Amino acid sequence: MYKSVLFFLYLHTLFYTIVLEQFGNIKLPVPIKKIVKFLGYRLVPYSSFAQRHNLTYKETVDYFGTDDACSDYEKNTNIYVVYFNDMDKAKIENHRIRWNIAHELGHIVLGHHKTENTRLFRNSLSFKEYNRLEEEADAFASYILVPYIVLNFQRIGMPEDIARICKISATAAKYRFTDFFLWAIRINAAPLGYGTR
Repeated sequence: MYKSVLFFLYLHTLFYTIVLEQFGNIKLPVPIKKIVKFLGYRLVPYSSFAQRHNLTYKETVDYFGTDDACSDYEKNTNIYVVYFNDMDKAKIENHRIRWNIAHELGHIVLGHHKTENTRLFRNSLSFKEYNRLEEEADAFASYILVPYIVLNFQRIGMPEDIARICKISATAAKYRFTDFFLWAIRINAAPLGYGTR
């Protein structure tokens, strides 16, 4: 996870600007698809793209270069598009789609597309630069989907609680669970719901 304090504060501010000011309050799970649409970006499921272009699942994944999601900037329409994989049952069942959409929104909001490329391609960036952009987008997804200040008022005793409340994968919830308690320690407060199970 990206560790810069300034970057953390930037993401914290972005979260409140995007979610709190635009939607009036914070409800969990955070409505990530509504946020993307509210910001004026398009959401396109892989299934719609595949059907429109008569592609198989494999051809669709090959076209986008990922079986998760990607985002593009369309210069001719001046709009960002988030493509996400809704064709993989496992991604649907474990809420991976929500994380992937938030991750791609992170790339957009954090200005990662402000280059000659309209899509981020791993082979067009140095290893270090690509990893930095991925860490930043993951940090954005984490802060927008798992807002610690809101979780602090929930009964969180296990990673599964975060997975259920925030509708994220069990794997992501394990990382967020650890970070959530470290955050609570940093602000010198025990999580309000801790130990209440």
